[in-house]
Amino acid sequence: MRTRLDPSTLRLALAVSTRAPSVHNTQPWRWVSEAGALHLLADRTGLNRAAPEHRDVEISCGAALHHLTTALAALGARVAIRTTPSSSDPDLLATVNAVGPHTPSAADLAMAGAIGTRRTERRPLSPCPVPTDLLDVLRTRAVNHGVQLTPITGDVERHRFAVALDHTVATSPWPAVDEGPAGLLIILSTSADDTAARVHTGQATSAILLTATAMGLASRALSQPLADPHYRAEIRDRLLRGSHAPHLILRIGHGQPVAPHLPRTPRRPWTECYTELSESPSG
Repeated sequence: MRTRLDPSTLRLALAVSTRAPSVHNTQPWRWVSEAGALHLLADRTGLNRAAPEHRDVEISCGAALHHLTTALAALGARVAIRTTPSSSDPDLLATVNAVGPHTPSAADLAMAGAIGTRRTERRPLSPCPVPTDLLDVLRTRAVNHGVQLTPITGDVERHRFAVALDHTVATSPWPAVDEGPAGLLIILSTSADDTAARVHTGQATSAILLTATAMGLASRALSQPLADPHYRAEIRDRLLRGSHAPHLILRIGHGQPVAPHLPRTPRRPWTECYTELSESPSG
């Protein structure tokens, strides 16, 4: 049964959603409230329809969706999410409906707490190994959103990854991805390669990054290489057996012990990303 979100709860969750990682920190999404439903739309301002950045926009929107629902769970709201994009409006990516109260668990609160402390760590990671049980936890987070997590751990996998890099790096404007053995390097992929798959990848990315943060680990997402279709094909064929479409590369590990704490990056106010449509009077 659908209910309505308390306005103060909705405002707080929308504010929290602005902390989601996004392509070039652009927050390329819009929230529209209509008749008790909250719609998530992609904001493709400045992009033409063929631009490769559309992939990252949709992944970014999925991350914002997960941040929002994570905040709502911690605030005591149970929601239903529909992530089937609209055929009539390609920018409408998801709809969130409140369905009742929710008693937050310790895990809910830990994930929500990680939103405020997560940072994108662009500095070199420590060579200290990550916890041995981390991979299973992160794989579960990905599977919960229909996403496959593939670690690049062994010598064979790292060699294939390096070969894929060698085949494209000469003409690519982005820096090298493989920085040696520090941290855990993973690929997120799906069986389909469409808008819904990329939204799900964004949800999984948010879940993985927040889980890592809650465990005291540093992380960063690397999407620029996979904007290149040739590189995506290399990764798909060499590391994913040609069966899945790669969307994002993540590196997770320990930060340097003496590195200063990173400041928060600026975000747009939630009010700039939100529109409330008035309801038509009944009768």
